[in-house]
Amino acid sequence: MNNLTGLYRSILLLITLSVISACDDGGENGGGSTESFDQQALLSNIGENYILPAYTQLNADLTNLESSVAAFANTPDVSNLNTIREHFKSAYKNWQYCSMLEFGPADAIILRGSMNIYPTNTTLIESNIESGSYNLDAASNTAAKGLPALDYLLYGIGFDEAEIVEFYTDNDAGAARLQYLQNVATDIKVKVEGVLQDWSASGGNYINTFSTNTGTSVGSSLGMMVNAFLLDYERFVRDGKIGIPAGIRSSGVTRPTAVEGRFSEMSKELAIESLLAYQKLILGNSIGNDAQGQGFDDYLQALDRAQLSSDISSQITTISNALNNLEDRPLQVTIAANNQSVLDVYTEMQKLVVLMKVDMTSALGILISYQDNDGD
Repeated sequence: MNNLTGLYRSILLLITLSVISACDDGGENGGGSTESFDQQALLSNIGENYILPAYTQLNADLTNLESSVAAFANTPDVSNLNTIREHFKSAYKNWQYCSMLEFGPADAIILRGSMNIYPTNTTLIESNIESGSYNLDAASNTAAKGLPALDYLLYGIGFDEAEIVEFYTDNDAGAARLQYLQNVATDIKVKVEGVLQDWSASGGNYINTFSTNTGTSVGSSLGMMVNAFLLDYERFVRDGKIGIPAGIRSSGVTRPTAVEGRFSEMSKELAIESLLAYQKLILGNSIGNDAQGQGFDDYLQALDRAQLSSDISSQITTISNALNNLEDRPLQVTIAANNQSVLDVYTEMQKLVVLMKVDMTSALGILISYQDNDGD
């Protein structure tokens, strides 16, 4: 009996050693090991060359926007209106690089809720202006502020530039309208400036916390960042920009007026810009000069998942091309006239969800911590 017990123990030991050996060889990650990759180099590169520049650019745009709104309030004319519009468009495009960064300082103040909840509630905006009594920080005003509210206030309240200027020079309501425009512009500028300050080494120095918080747990920098950009892509890029307006979430009933940038007719442009932002983040490219640094592509290659890395990058390019190939007209018009072409873009976007949310997170050993919309 003792001999048999010894034999069983020997067999168990051999099995245990075999399992440990298999795990050390990479297991399901394809032969590489997450421990052998320099995560801090990746985090430092993304922090210094993507995140900080993204917030810096956006803050500069919003500073210019706030100043141009003040100039328009002093002299409401077509020239000053067009200057505001230029800064607005630049800010909306650069927001696409920050939208996916809803963790850390941005998550603490729910930055996206202040910046880009659309479609904007035009009735509530008009009610706020009329009453003169409103709190933009109140949850009830989430859909009456941010870039979508400016989209309406700069493009949607008149047939042309002259009518919009007239809206703000009306003897009875012009002053209240100008005040609301200024308040919305200042609100988002202050919010973004605060997040940038929290990230900066000279401020809250979250950049150091981010760069040194290695690992792949839910609370690690990689865990938070990957969950943030996957949620952003799934809900606010795939669904928000394309799926919801095209009727994916409403049993096929299209909602063309739900597009992002409806009044400025920037919807297609913003969607394309957001895909460029994802490509830069995945490749670890600098926002400023597009120089390559450590990115998720390098991480996957270190795990012997080079094909997955290539597939993700290629699919982002495929989606961008599909968006570019849509008719050269506002997205809401394309949805109304030829929705199938927009649904085809959605199909390509869905393929990227699988590549990033299923295959990439599995390879990296990162757990999805947010609730699914549709069980992908």
